[in-house]
Amino acid sequence: MASADGRITAEEKEFAKKYFYTLYPESFAHVLFEEFEEAFASGINTDKILSSIDRRLNNDDKVFLLVKLIELMTTDEVHESERKVLDLISEKFGIPHDYTDFLLDLISGSHNDVLHNRSEYCKFLTISDDESDGDVFLPFTGLRLLVLNIGKSLIIVQIDKKNKVLINDKPIVPNFAFKIQKNSHIWIDNRYDISYQDLIYYFKNLQAPESSFYLEETNKDVEICQLRSDATMVLCEVEKCKIFLTPQKESKLYINGRYSDGRTIVNFADKIFWANYKINLRTLVFQSFFQISVETKLSIGNLRKFTIGNNLESTIGIDDELDKLWDCQD
Repeated sequence: MASADGRITAEEKEFAKKYFYTLYPESFAHVLFEEFEEAFASGINTDKILSSIDRRLNNDDKVFLLVKLIELMTTDEVHESERKVLDLISEKFGIPHDYTDFLLDLISGSHNDVLHNRSEYCKFLTISDDESDGDVFLPFTGLRLLVLNIGKSLIIVQIDKKNKVLINDKPIVPNFAFKIQKNSHIWIDNRYDISYQDLIYYFKNLQAPESSFYLEETNKDVEICQLRSDATMVLCEVEKCKIFLTPQKESKLYINGRYSDGRTIVNFADKIFWANYKINLRTLVFQSFFQISVETKLSIGNLRKFTIGNNLESTIGIDDELDKLWDCQD
């Protein structure tokens, strides 16, 4: 791709170096970058390489590779010759051209136009310090994260440059796509984390109707209840990816050590207590999602269709190792 227009720019070299050094140990990254420069100088057999990649990578990894190639293309002006190579690669991988067009528009622009028009090709959500604009609200000044769900994969791009963001212990480079592996955690400024499972929940709930439930004290525990009672402590409201807590009697609610007596937006990693009761929001909301959302969809009185499959859009998800996506519905 770097040689498609017959030259390699300093920006393309820098991108290749950044790519190798963010993925591999320094000594190995150095060797790979030298091989990259040698390959450009001597020329490469594109068909042979593409055939090898096509055999070795599953579909999600091919899409991620396409994302990285588009990032490389957009380090400088996109030439027609580069676009032809991109179309050739996507065709070899069996990826539709309109899918490739969507990824190119998403990565090459400021994100804004694409982000305000939900796509059939992939699902995405934004994590932001703007409660009214982002899908997920986190109070870190200037925070802007974009998370893509393509097939079975999650890909994250940090748009801002103000916050330190890591996947587990690996720093994220702004405006550089990273794949989020299963069981990984996204750390923001070393003190707030979003788990892989949190992101799965957010994507499942992105288009879900608003729901609410009550938390009440029962036998020295906190449980979900659909109706308000004398034991009710807190009303929990779920509006897509945002969660709000409102005390229902004299408040003993503390969020991250601060007293709260009104409607407050919260997230899974917040430390939430009602007096001496610790409220595990992650467990309770996940539980409510399957109690309320899924059971409602499957009930006799509600004839909405549901699906079982191995992609994040399925009502009931099956975690398998198959390359291709599948689902069935009733």
